[in-house]
Amino acid sequence: MHLTFKVTQSTHTYNCVVNSLKMAGFKHTTGSNWNMLWTGLFKASRLNKANQYQHANHFAGSWCIGRKDLLWRNVQRSRRLYGQFFDIAPTTYILPEDYKRWNIDREVSNFKDMYIMKPAASSCGRGIKVIGKKQQVKSRPGYIVSKYVKKPHLIRGYKYDLRLYVLVTSFEPLKIYLF
Repeated sequence: MHLTFKVTQSTHTYNCVVNSLKMAGFKHTTGSNWNMLWTGLFKASRLNKANQYQHANHFAGSWCIGRKDLLWRNVQRSRRLYGQFFDIAPTTYILPEDYKRWNIDREVSNFKDMYIMKPAASSCGRGIKVIGKKQQVKSRPGYIVSKYVKKPHLIRGYKYDLRLYVLVTSFEPLKIYLF
């Protein structure tokens, strides 16, 4: 019996993912008998139908930390509850509801800060725009604007992301994998 993987229509097919799965011995399938599912949002109802040998690249509810707007709402909520322990992200405005507040904050600071505008639900750098200090921007639904980090750490003159992926597979005994 072969290990199989399926890629759904709700997500982009990345060659690196497909090639990695094939190199690991997985066979591609379009049917319902898969071991690894590469998909977009994964609903809890679908998770209930999966068996113990079926795994997906997302877990139900992951959009609460994967979407930039929802992540910011969760960070704000945690800041209110736990204070400085959640001072982990620059001030962010969710458009269109925070558009007016963002413009007022820019005026109050005498337009001294730069901002970065990103689609709330996109990836791979698509749709990102740096907003100059006095540049005017129209409100766009589905976007966030964050205060640009001053003097970011650079590698050979380029900004970069450092992402740590943590997987907790068991609490008793505690098993944590870090990538």
